[in-house]
Amino acid sequence: MTGLIACALDLLLVAGSALLVHQLMVPAALPGHGLPLAWSDTQTMLVLFNALLAVVLFAAFGVYGQWRDRSLSQLTHRVLAACGVVALAGMALLCTPRLENVPTSWFIAVTAASAGMLVLARLVPGWVARRLGRAATRTRTVAVVSTRAHARNMLAQLAHAPGAQYRAVCVYDESDDAPEWLHNVPVCANFRDFAGMVRARAIDEIWLALPLADQHLVRRFVREFRNDFVDIRYMPDLRGLPHLQCSVDKVLGYPTLNLAVSPADEYQLWPKEIFDRVAAALALVALVPLFVVVAALVKQSSHGPVFFRQRRKGYDGREFEILKFRTMCLHDEAPGTVTQARRGDPRVTRVGAVLRALSIDELPQLLNVLRGQMSLVGPRPHALAHDDLYKNLVEGYMHRYRIRPGLTGWAQVNGYRGETSTVEKMETRVKFDLFYIRNWSFWFDMQIILRTPACILLRRNAY
Repeated sequence: MTGLIACALDLLLVAGSALLVHQLMVPAALPGHGLPLAWSDTQTMLVLFNALLAVVLFAAFGVYGQWRDRSLSQLTHRVLAACGVVALAGMALLCTPRLENVPTSWFIAVTAASAGMLVLARLVPGWVARRLGRAATRTRTVAVVSTRAHARNMLAQLAHAPGAQYRAVCVYDESDDAPEWLHNVPVCANFRDFAGMVRARAIDEIWLALPLADQHLVRRFVREFRNDFVDIRYMPDLRGLPHLQCSVDKVLGYPTLNLAVSPADEYQLWPKEIFDRVAAALALVALVPLFVVVAALVKQSSHGPVFFRQRRKGYDGREFEILKFRTMCLHDEAPGTVTQARRGDPRVTRVGAVLRALSIDELPQLLNVLRGQMSLVGPRPHALAHDDLYKNLVEGYMHRYRIRPGLTGWAQVNGYRGETSTVEKMETRVKFDLFYIRNWSFWFDMQIILRTPACILLRRNAY
């Protein structure tokens, strides 16, 4: 409900900003008129387009998400980025014959005013709410029960968390070599002394950040404080588990730790899917002349088909046929093996070398994106033979297929493209892919797309 209210308010802000600009601009431009001229139907449709596109992009960029623990500058950047996309789309529409009569100065003023109002509508309430929140909210004191390494990490996060409402005042460590202080927080090594300190200082919360194997300790603390009004939170230390994307859920009423699951939140993913299909369709139409030229060059370069087709794994390991422009001469491979292209590979044709250097050979995969088999952004899919080789050598390798593979990805824009001649190189690439999966957002996708052209021009590891 809150999200719907925010959407409605944003629509009103855009419309109100446009009306205000119109009221100010028309009398100034036409001093002989006492009242502003009425809007044209074209201007009305353009304002409506701006408003609807802004709301869609806000949802895609995570503007309507929870921002209590994030900085207002992050929120402002996302709002301005969405408004920038709206402005570019509107300017493109102004170039069409049906909108050529709309004054460019009017559109720029309306867009700028709308962006300003949308930013202020978030900055002012956010600033006021945080000031009031700091004044009204009492910082809660916390006693941390954990292994020393994990406690050190938690204390560091508490110290640097933006707008943190918690303050660590005690750490429990019963080991023989327990220090007296940890991150400027006193350490208690005796259970009875710890319990007495919690009660004497009226500590608000106890955080049990213990390994799953230490459930006897969890029961001991819960039993000790069963008659006290102290909040006890269990934060299991999962560092020893090979979890790839940890989240908390409820299944049949049972608290559940998801250690390796495919993304299931369709509401978050629909902007990505819509953008993929629309962008792929537009790109394919725009690139038809290039495709014709490249197809002719490939056909002339050597005997064989224009397209290279190969089975790859996609979302949830489902196989599909990937498309590329053929860049190599036809050759035989041993069954079950795929030889990666190397620098100076004699199998690569002259035309193919240029196509590979500029990644033009990958453009037919826009058809895979249009079919829903791939995404514009995601981990690059590898040959099935490479999957069989690396899945048992590289931790988390197959987790890359929990989402749709992409034309470009976080690993590629960081220079990890081309041949993976060693296991270490593949491990590094997989680390970047897993980082992308854990931190995915529509805004993250946009950043990767914007960085891709520069990475292609630099031609790092492209051969």
